[in-house]
Amino acid sequence: MQLARWFAAALCLCAVQGAWAQDDEPEGWDVNVGLGPLALREQFLLSQTHLTLTPQDPRPTDRGRWRIGMTLDWANTFGRKNTTYLVDGETVTTVPYVRYGVVEGLEVGLDVPILWRGGGSMDGFIQDFHDAFGVSQNGRERLPDDDFDVFANDREGNFYRLDDEGWGLGNVGASAKLTLAQGDGRMPALALQALVTAPTGDQRHEFSQGGWDGGVIASVSKGFCGKLYLYGNAGLTAISNDSQGPLDLASTRGFFMLGAEYRFTRCFSMVLQTSVTSSYFDEEHLDEWTWIAGLGPKFQLGDRCKVEAGLLENYGGYDFSADFGVHLGFEVGF
Repeated sequence: MQLARWFAAALCLCAVQGAWAQDDEPEGWDVNVGLGPLALREQFLLSQTHLTLTPQDPRPTDRGRWRIGMTLDWANTFGRKNTTYLVDGETVTTVPYVRYGVVEGLEVGLDVPILWRGGGSMDGFIQDFHDAFGVSQNGRERLPDDDFDVFANDREGNFYRLDDEGWGLGNVGASAKLTLAQGDGRMPALALQALVTAPTGDQRHEFSQGGWDGGVIASVSKGFCGKLYLYGNAGLTAISNDSQGPLDLASTRGFFMLGAEYRFTRCFSMVLQTSVTSSYFDEEHLDEWTWIAGLGPKFQLGDRCKVEAGLLENYGGYDFSADFGVHLGFEVGF
């Protein structure tokens, strides 16, 4: 209830702040970048151990400025393939981060993920939702609610089981984003970001596979009349340890995102986005791309504070992606 009241107060504040500003002509970065896409990370339970890409916009941190923030994602995964594969559990991914503008158009960043996995408490709600809208349960109703059960066989029949529940440190990540173009009324904004994660995660509880991962992501955005903003991302990740027990993992994965933001006022937007990621496994019977949709509001409180919330739902690759999730994030600049 306190969270709901907080967001209601934020919305009222945005309405007051935005009433006088909604007809202002956008300038500078505001021409092509609004409040940005939702920072919805991939929440498939097994992918916690490796680098995954987060939707980006091209706007960099201003030179000499800092941005600190945190994202929190709580998601439920349920996937099964006959008797050879089952992932039934929930994850919480909390990521404190910092960004710094080194020079104009170049920022560096650091992410420190804190991870949890376990049985959770979403199963009953998700089953009721599926029943209400006629969505298949995929066998979910035949298993105990809020249980944690993860196992798989590789192509030779070797068995893998993940038993560890609880909290642990993930792989710490560093990034550098270079703005290639701010764009204008005719041309879009464009940026390129490189990322690397170190094997700092808790290997004993399998929050890391012990290798270095790297990635690159290009982001583009275009604004229209200071109200509508379109975003696009294309990226690639590569992992150095491409196995999880006896299972072979894809050594490289593609990532694509399309999003639209409508800015109702200077400090309140709604965002709808979709992301597509290539297969996590390099196993013929487990090879499937995943499709995720996200929807939620973003608020700008003053000049330096942003808050966002969102829901995620998979609509493809059901057995290898989070079924449903909740997202929160905040950021302060100084």
